[in-house]
Amino acid sequence: YARDIGVRWLYPLYFRWDEVQRDRSQARYDWSHPMKGGPSYDQQMADVPADMHIIGSLLNTDADAREPRPSYVPANVGPWVAFVKATVARYNGDGVNDMPGLRSPIKYWQVGSEPELGWNYHRLLEITYRAIKEADPQAQVVTCSGMCGPGLGDDIKDFCQPCYEDYIRPLSGPCFDVFDLHWYPNARADYKRFKAVYDYWRGVLDAKGFQQVPIWSTGIGTYSGTPKVKIFAHPGEPVYHSEEFQAADLLKQYVYYLALGVKKIFLAMGMKEAGGKDSDLPGNYFETTGLVFDGLNDHDRGAGVKKVGYYTYQMMTEKLEGSAWDRIERVPVGQPNVLVFKFRNLGTGRSVMVAWWDWFEETTDPQGQQRTMTLPCSGKAARLTTAVTDRAGRRTVTIVPASRGLMTVPVGEHPVFIEEQDQPDSLRPGPASK
Repeated sequence: YARDIGVRWLYPLYFRWDEVQRDRSQARYDWSHPMKGGPSYDQQMADVPADMHIIGSLLNTDADAREPRPSYVPANVGPWVAFVKATVARYNGDGVNDMPGLRSPIKYWQVGSEPELGWNYHRLLEITYRAIKEADPQAQVVTCSGMCGPGLGDDIKDFCQPCYEDYIRPLSGPCFDVFDLHWYPNARADYKRFKAVYDYWRGVLDAKGFQQVPIWSTGIGTYSGTPKVKIFAHPGEPVYHSEEFQAADLLKQYVYYLALGVKKIFLAMGMKEAGGKDSDLPGNYFETTGLVFDGLNDHDRGAGVKKVGYYTYQMMTEKLEGSAWDRIERVPVGQPNVLVFKFRNLGTGRSVMVAWWDWFEETTDPQGQQRTMTLPCSGKAARLTTAVTDRAGRRTVTIVPASRGLMTVPVGEHPVFIEEQDQPDSLRPGPASK
């Protein structure tokens, strides 16, 4: 599935200390031991092809059981450091004590995931950073994920500032190469609130001396169906989201966050929906963010059936792969709630625009409604591909003519990709399907 839709980065593979080293009195590590509820670490790594990259996450699971005040700093630091070095060395691909059959070395290591405040995470980061770099000087260290989301408050600073004070401010020097954020919006224009989150973290990181550190988001979310747990819905907002709504919001989040400056983005919680009847929280938000049904939740079309979002993601990578990610342009159109972003392909020099109308800011029923805008066009026409397919993955394509360097483009309920055309035989007007 991942290869089919153009995924090149996978997140995460959690390396739990308690599973890899079950006897702390001995320096013995077992990466072939089956993980909780799944295959072993080696088995999972053997499945990763050479053209995909995976992020490893190192978890000090001892912190979960410590009383009375838990801490991420191990009571005995030496065994933790040895575990980190051994794990990094096994998967770094340098040919020395590597996992047999390793095809895609791990070069990015995250320290923890979403740590509690007040548990000395910054000390764990400092200790683990040095251990990782000693085991593999080329490895890149990723911070834990700053917990951000619309359910945490209206003032961005209220829930960002505590994370900064606890995770980053106490650091005595450079201890990470990538800063990570998680953001799980409610899919009703909440993606726009991420700008304030990004601006806050970019500002405090720069002020702390981390100007060159990129920001990633290893966890974004958008769902279909009706989650029953951990759903952040504003008063009066419908909780149910169709597959088509999920697909549109997926594209909006990726494009908007990339345009802000986020360097890598990962969809939570995996390709397939998961949990269902075997979950501790049946109907959880995170069980419905996948792009392939599991056959268990509401509005489910059957196990293994690809959602509309699957095909939208595939179209997104097809259209935007190879873009100059640091030169994404916001195109002004003068229409309220209409956004247009322009990408330029580094190889071909051609541009692709992504446009959408946040119709829910104006109406409860977008059927039959659209907004039109005038955009520049250097070709003779433009090819408009609706980003949301039908449920079989079929696309709707329309050709619009250009005149004197301008074109009139309609956008309705779903986002569209806009590609300039310079061949006369591309001027067939009207819709077509692919």
